[in-house]
Amino acid sequence: MAHFLRIKPDLVIHVGADKGQNRNGYLKLGVNKIVWCEANPSNVKFLKKNYPNDLVISGIVSDENSKRKNFYLMHNTSSGSAIAPSHDTNLLKFRKIIKLKTFTLDSVFKPNNSSSILLTIDVQGLEERVIIGAKKTLSSVNYVIVEIALVSQGYVYAPTTESINSILFKSGFKPSISRISHDESYKDQLFIRGSNTRIMWIKIIDNIFNCVMRFYHFLKKGHFPKYHYYCITCDN
Repeated sequence: MAHFLRIKPDLVIHVGADKGQNRNGYLKLGVNKIVWCEANPSNVKFLKKNYPNDLVISGIVSDENSKRKNFYLMHNTSSGSAIAPSHDTNLLKFRKIIKLKTFTLDSVFKPNNSSSILLTIDVQGLEERVIIGAKKTLSSVNYVIVEIALVSQGYVYAPTTESINSILFKSGFKPSISRISHDESYKDQLFIRGSNTRIMWIKIIDNIFNCVMRFYHFLKKGHFPKYHYYCITCDN
């Protein structure tokens, strides 16, 4: 599918790596190099041990350098965040607070126009800060994927779709296709540079692909999935 949409990055910068679950997907795109940015020390250790050929950068990615901020560790390692958990929710199982230094993407990356770059941001509420601290980096980025919460994830703050769209628009990016999570609590939104016509065609191609794959699923299983990439009937 990425081939038809002409999404072929050479380099991936993934902010909020957790344990690198997206790595196989990136390799299928033909990526040559992966940079993981991760705050949770145990996740950093895991990434360095299991993916020695990838670059792993430790700390909180934000809009400031060398500031010590609270990082909230959760029992689910993918839920750790520099955004505090809400006191009136049972969505998060809080473990402890640690102090970590912050850094901006602009402080660790230099623009390189020779590479096609995909930037992925999944930082549980700190997305706007990451983008603000990446103005120079974004000048060399071709694609941005941002995880955007659609319902409360249990933190005191979460940016809206409108705020993410607005802040990336200033750097020349527009929203194109998206993928909604299985429980419909968040979506992964792809942003690209380009004309409205290009974005329109990307959406059309994606819709055609979705219809074809859902019909193929029907032929094999006898029912249509809600999304071509997930079927709740088969999963249950």
